Amino acid sequence: MSLAWACASGRSNGDGHDGIGELRNSIESAVGEVDAEVGVAMICGEDTLTVNQANDYPLMSVFKLHIAVALMQQADAGIMSVDSVLTVPYSRLLPNTWSPMRDDAAGEDRDMTVDQLMRYSVCRSDNNACDILIDLAGGIGAVNDSIRNLGLGGVVLTETEASMHDDILRSYNNVSSPLAVCALLDRVYDGQVLSPASGRYLMGLLGESTTGRGKISAGLPEGSFLGHKSGLSDRRPDGVLMASGDVAAFSCGDGRRASLAILVKDTPESEARIDSLFAEIASLVYAHYADSQRISTTVMPAPPKRTSSSR
Repeated sequence: MSLAWACASGRSNGDGHDGIGELRNSIESAVGEVDAEVGVAMICGEDTLTVNQANDYPLMSVFKLHIAVALMQQADAGIMSVDSVLTVPYSRLLPNTWSPMRDDAAGEDRDMTVDQLMRYSVCRSDNNACDILIDLAGGIGAVNDSIRNLGLGGVVLTETEASMHDDILRSYNNVSSPLAVCALLDRVYDGQVLSPASGRYLMGLLGESTTGRGKISAGLPEGSFLGHKSGLSDRRPDGVLMASGDVAAFSCGDGRRASLAILVKDTPESEARIDSLFAEIASLVYAHYADSQRISTTVMPAPPKRTSSSR
């Protein structure tokens, strides 16, 4: 089922006074307090909510989720295995990018399993490991095709970490709608895109992801967080932060699982202020489902609303 069809077929109460509508109003209020373009999508059971649904939010390292999904689909097809061993020459590792793997290599070539590379890329957001995995998947075009073949429109992947390193403005080329990112994560946790074993493996990696834990997970009670993948850009020469993002799965207050994606574009705000917005929205979603008697419904996406005062 395509994402576009799923959205079009959703129920709408029509009166704007249901509980999910109140949640949406609260999120819109929070988003309106920051100078940024902010898109939000949430899926919880039959509930689907979007705010500022557009297709041009840069993903940054959130796209490492997409790469992992594409690779695990290949593992399910018998094309590769997480136990496969690759030789990683130290000379291939970019020096001026986030890379715990490069630091651990200490100037030496290394033989590494795909599992080790996945843990660096997904759990620690390593940029060099990410590009090695892109090559293993057949290139960024193959990753893009894999995701689009899932019926997730509104996703375009054309850049690697190296190409974005060469020109930071290329970061604007790997884009998605918030709902497409949210739906991808939700399908991973629902077991719709991977085999049970591959799904458990990837969910384990997402649960161990350590970067960006000051975003969505910071707004959740202890024990409710399940897993996530975050991303963060550099700032342009004019001081504007190009992008910050996070997509996470967590247990709601009534025991149901929710998937939440928040993508931010073009903001002069501090990283701390943007992180606090992520946490605030997550807290609002969690609190909404603390009442297990709320009726599930779907709010249709409103036309994109830009909150930035300058763009």
